[in-house]
Amino acid sequence: MPDEITEPFTLSETLLVELAALDPEAAAAPELLPIRNARGRLIEENEKPRRRQIYGMAYARGLSALCLSGGGIRSASFALGIIQGLADKGLLQKFNYLSTVSGGGYIGSWLSAWLHHSNNADHVLLQLRSRRVDPDAEPPAIDHLREYSSYLTPKVGLLSADTWAAVAIVFRNILLNWLIVLPAIALPVVAIKLLAALAHTAPSSRDWWAAGLVAWACLVLGSMSLGYKLFRLYSDELVTNAQQAQRRFLLWSLTPAIAAGACFTWLANQGRTPADTLAMIIDTGWAPLPPSWWSMVVLALIIYAPAACRATASLARRRARGATPSLRRSACR
Repeated sequence: MPDEITEPFTLSETLLVELAALDPEAAAAPELLPIRNARGRLIEENEKPRRRQIYGMAYARGLSALCLSGGGIRSASFALGIIQGLADKGLLQKFNYLSTVSGGGYIGSWLSAWLHHSNNADHVLLQLRSRRVDPDAEPPAIDHLREYSSYLTPKVGLLSADTWAAVAIVFRNILLNWLIVLPAIALPVVAIKLLAALAHTAPSSRDWWAAGLVAWACLVLGSMSLGYKLFRLYSDELVTNAQQAQRRFLLWSLTPAIAAGACFTWLANQGRTPADTLAMIIDTGWAPLPPSWWSMVVLALIIYAPAACRATASLARRRARGATPSLRRSACR
């Protein structure tokens, strides 16, 4: 990997380095898509196709991996038996990768350390086999592993320092987690309470133009939020960049919806709704007083009409291309 790159490496770059360690010719494969430009910037659209290319290269070479799952000391003991069984059958040396997690990582790191310090894989494989001259005499590495299987509390007992150290570690970690999690949970609740207090204590506005501006903002923002959702629901545009689609959703749908909710809350605190505000504007003498249901009709049209027009235009483009309208899941729903 280039030394001048300061950004986190992608999965495809890591996989290629691992593959090159097994087969140096893989790193110089000419058919691989570039993942960074001349300035070292990431080319995001090439990450998934490049990853598929590397998967294909690994599959063509017949590579295999030994995966050890987690589950504490029980999974480590089970994994040790599996490793010894594979060594007995002459299959352990045929694996190219070792993937571990939790308890499997405990036994996997032990095996990796043994191979590293021994510097002789054949000798390690020979000692891993269960068929020995003296079945009761285990190799020093395996004997050391069994001796220190309780690595968190080597000496147990009420008066043991290891036991009380483990108890102290547990309570310390719980306290640290609470200090991090509880403020993160409490801050949004406090912020909502503060906003509610400001809304309830705000002076009542008797000016029709102030309520009218808030009502129109509520309607326009609600129309933007709903319109973007319908546009993405019926759009035939393929999502190639999930992060960009997520940013668009936050900007054009979620943020307007939150702002519209805040405007509606302010109107509700004033004892009004957007429809009531429209009727109040008409009562100022701009137009004859309409029926009581008129303001609600106008309210619905303002919200749904732009969104419906946008969705209809998207469906028309799809029919023109010969595609059948169908609901599909997108990254920004």
